[in-house]
Amino acid sequence: MKGKINIFISCSILFLNISWTAPLTISAGGVNCDPFIFVNDEGFAAVAWVNGNYPDLKTQISFYYDLEWTTFNTINNRGTQVSPVCGMDSIGNSVVAWESIDETGRTIVSTQKGKETDWEALKTLSTSNLNSSLSLAINSYGETIIGWIDQENDIIQIVTLKTGSGWSDINTISTSGGRKSNLQLGIDNYGNGITLWEESNDGTLYSSQTYNGLTSIWSEPFMLNSQVSNSSPLLSLNNLGNAIATWTNLDMSEAIASIYENGIWNAPTKLSNNYSGCPLAIATGSDYIVSWKDLESDNMQGIKNISGSWGNLVDLSYVTPETDPSQSYSNSLFTVWNDPFTNDMYVSEYPQNGPTLSPTVISSEDMNVSPKIKSSITISILACESIVGADHVIKVNVKLGY
Repeated sequence: MKGKINIFISCSILFLNISWTAPLTISAGGVNCDPFIFVNDEGFAAVAWVNGNYPDLKTQISFYYDLEWTTFNTINNRGTQVSPVCGMDSIGNSVVAWESIDETGRTIVSTQKGKETDWEALKTLSTSNLNSSLSLAINSYGETIIGWIDQENDIIQIVTLKTGSGWSDINTISTSGGRKSNLQLGIDNYGNGITLWEESNDGTLYSSQTYNGLTSIWSEPFMLNSQVSNSSPLLSLNNLGNAIATWTNLDMSEAIASIYENGIWNAPTKLSNNYSGCPLAIATGSDYIVSWKDLESDNMQGIKNISGSWGNLVDLSYVTPETDPSQSYSNSLFTVWNDPFTNDMYVSEYPQNGPTLSPTVISSEDMNVSPKIKSSITISILACESIVGADHVIKVNVKLGY
């Protein structure tokens, strides 16, 4: 944690802004896409995105410090940069990583900086030239893990970092063999790492974790679901060290969830009644919220697990979405979508306690695509690509508190 002063500031702003700000453009013109959002409990946030036209693709990033967005940074690198991920600790130290494509293949590259310092020299993390499914997790103390799938050898590789220090050697997770995809990473409140991934050859899902800090040995993989044809797993951790994994079973067309508590994965639970899109989840304390798109009605649906019991399904959206809605990770769940006739962008809130709140128009400007939201206990950030004439710019909205 940064200290009592910052905690007081974060808590004191909880009620200064109870609604979303107007959209703000944080990128330059041209083509900008693929925004990635990070937020933390200290009220810091970052949005990283890809700028340019192939093959000249660059990683750009803007930070939210002390209620203001910084001018974006362009992180120069050899080759073509795609799939950026980023994170910050409690005092604003930052880490960013991306997949770099050049004539030798696809490598994983990272750099880090302090709140008031410049970016350090670029560091190539991977050893092979065919890597994908980049993921990053960081906690308030600056403990960081970055993981990816080495497709040359069909293995999962992970490196660890304490911000301001050097990277560890590569750790390889023992796996069951076969092609892998959709790697997810997290760090619990004990400083242990946890992973989730899909075995693409049959669609089974596996998890591995450490038990004595990030640098300890990763456990043997545990199969979450013996059913095959599972897809798009998502991992979400909470401040108690618990987690929830969600995914779609393609054979049964169902949204599925499994909860991880006290070091044990519980049996998977079917959540949906109809053909469902990919479910997303949040974990708060001992409670969990999951939502997904009902592909028969085009509505977003949600369900809560409060103190160990799943509740009833509720509808979260009331306008036929033009694009797939996106959810957030916080004490409240947000669903965002566009009205296909007016281009108005709506947000509905699904609180941990209480009924779904009425949808709010968050933007009536331009056409917005690829919306994403992430939240902490102090701040929520919505980022999207906004089509302004011939440009695709990155716009953000901010909501303080929850």
